[in-house]
Amino acid sequence: IPKHIDIRDKLQLDYAPYLKKTEDLHPNAAIGLQNKYRDVYYIVVPQPWESDSGYVEYLFDSLSNDLKNVNKAEHALMETIVLRDTSYTNVKGYFVQDILLKGVLKDQKLVFNMQLVQKDNILFQTSGWCFLAKKDLWLKDIEAMNESLTILNKE
Repeated sequence: IPKHIDIRDKLQLDYAPYLKKTEDLHPNAAIGLQNKYRDVYYIVVPQPWESDSGYVEYLFDSLSNDLKNVNKAEHALMETIVLRDTSYTNVKGYFVQDILLKGVLKDQKLVFNMQLVQKDNILFQTSGWCFLAKKDLWLKDIEAMNESLTILNKE
């Protein structure tokens, strides 16, 4: 049975019961979840909104390129292989840009799923990752958290 949380009165998220809240994963995260024993991590980060046409695509390209470019970002993945890179409107009507990568960070092989989720002028980044060897165990939980994300209409 998933746990349920309201995040800053702006989001709702269902998450796997084995995950615990943490503030150690990202300085701007609205929520960080982790299980160090299972090596599963997940964050939701609010992103600034720009009304310029193409802004969401630009931000997504920038964030995903940082993941793939070791020379530009301290926490970039090396030897990345893109497993999925897509845009779609989900069942809740949100515009979603999604990338699934595998790569190496500090000698650890990881699978990393990042999404930008937009509803009107509200934009959030989700990121979930786990060891590549444990992908079949935990990636489905990361993807379920992505699907459960609900943006509230509270201002």
